[in-house]
Amino acid sequence: MRTEPWEGEEYIQAGKDCPATFVSFFDAVEFCDKLTGLERKAGRLKDSEEYRLPTEAQWEYGCRTGTKTAFSFGDEWKLNSHAWWGGIDLLKAGRIETGPGNAGREQYAHKVGIKKPNQWGLYDMHGNVCEWCSDWYGEKLPGGTDSVGPEGGSFRVARGGSWELSPDGCRSAYRDPIVPSNRLNDLGFRVARSQSAK
Repeated sequence: MRTEPWEGEEYIQAGKDCPATFVSFFDAVEFCDKLTGLERKAGRLKDSEEYRLPTEAQWEYGCRTGTKTAFSFGDEWKLNSHAWWGGIDLLKAGRIETGPGNAGREQYAHKVGIKKPNQWGLYDMHGNVCEWCSDWYGEKLPGGTDSVGPEGGSFRVARGGSWELSPDGCRSAYRDPIVPSNRLNDLGFRVARSQSAK
């Protein structure tokens, strides 16, 4: 894209294997559109296919890999081998205390692929950076197979948790409403490729 929106921002690690952060929903959509054009021109993508942001339902399907547990690897809140995550609220002697996550002093998005992938080979579905989805945010999920969110709204959906969030915020079901123009140090995106109708 010939831009580096994270340049000069705090809590950043830049590099070719690092997630792009400080990208708005509109930036992510523009990237997908440009990638679609380049891949079609190169003959690697059919006219009936495109790159785009996944819907919220598609994102969760890819994260869960058929599981119904809190995380793709089970219900245990042991994220260290699967995710970069932040603070955790611990209940000790009847009161809540905050403990460190495994991001520790490394307060930034880490290189992709360091942690274990899920059962379908997808990396960083839990933690590292929250990821834009194409849906508008609705209080209730529409349900059904390959559903799509409301037709409009004020917020877009981000999924996946981040290096800054607790394990609760990294669960497969965690959803976050975010203003589409927001650019944050723990917010990026994942590209989906649509299938041809043929």
